[in-house]
Amino acid sequence: MTKDGESGEDEFTDPIPEDPAQADGRESVVFHYSRSKRLERAPEIVKKAYREGYTPNKGFLKGLTANAGLKSILAVIVILCALIVFLTVTNIPGAISVGTVPMRAKAFCFEDKLYFTLTCEQEPKFDQDPIPVTATVQVIDTVENVLDSRELSGMYSGEEMLLRAVMRDEGTESIRVNLSAGGAKRVLLVTVDRK
Repeated sequence: MTKDGESGEDEFTDPIPEDPAQADGRESVVFHYSRSKRLERAPEIVKKAYREGYTPNKGFLKGLTANAGLKSILAVIVILCALIVFLTVTNIPGAISVGTVPMRAKAFCFEDKLYFTLTCEQEPKFDQDPIPVTATVQVIDTVENVLDSRELSGMYSGEEMLLRAVMRDEGTESIRVNLSAGGAKRVLLVTVDRK
């Protein structure tokens, strides 16, 4: 019912007799079942959404940057991808620098022999006197017992230098290399490639 007593077709007045607000003389709650009446009282953003309908974000990047939460997720994805690419490109397994000498080590198994190679990388900016490089190659088992050992040495002058050893295969998974170049010392653990 409306105020002047006429019955409106899109309004329904529901007076609740126990409602104390009715006793104060305030209006009762009016429910509008007509969409047009609801839209008249709705905020502007609701009216605009009803007029334009559903408008999805066009494109992949616009969908990922629609709000602040999605922008932060996109930033995390980009950072993780860049980190994975960086680590894949720069991380060379078995690489180490001893003093000013960049080195990398590799060990693989073929038949009943274990082949080990220590490569002292070429360094074009090396302008010192030749440096003595020594490597003690130890084949170790799972409880760190030394099964076989070889001593390798050479003089590094900035050019690529290879130090190699062939040992018997004891079924080990790793090799420990004690490196020394000039006065610097490092220890490197190399996994045996059995592919």
